Amino acid sequence: MIASLYSNDDHVVPGCASRFAPPTGLADWQCKKVIRFVAGNYERSLRVSDLASVARLSASQFSKSFRVSFGISPYDYVLRIRIEAAKDLLCCSDEPLSQIAYGCGLYDQAHLSRLFKRYVGTSPQRWRRFVKSEERCGTIRRSGAATLVRSQTVSRLN
Repeated sequence: MIASLYSNDDHVVPGCASRFAPPTGLADWQCKKVIRFVAGNYERSLRVSDLASVARLSASQFSKSFRVSFGISPYDYVLRIRIEAAKDLLCCSDEPLSQIAYGCGLYDQAHLSRLFKRYVGTSPQRWRRFVKSEERCGTIRRSGAATLVRSQTVSRLN
């Protein structure tokens, strides 16, 4: 008798169906707040719970909603922001890789190198040499077109 109640969709209790509904994405205000928070704090340790509190959600609900909105996990998003910051520093400074890694919120030079290779397709040192040999740093500094130059550079390295 009870099993027949749960096997028929006509007997769903109102209000309980939402528990099993697919997650929805973040609201626009939540996306903007999270993006600003990550951009301003990528150099420090960021946990999903930190990002969730900015969006005023639980950590699990935030993770699901973030993935729906951005197509990647919150952790992957933070790593991508850190790699973009590392690219800017590699291009426009002569700081050692260990200092760049630390300044971008990564543990050490090996961590930077591993992630950089995964996301960019080459080592940070090789990328730096290529960008500086092509005199692209001056272009980035003068025009502010870092994203365009980066995308062209990455496509050439691959």
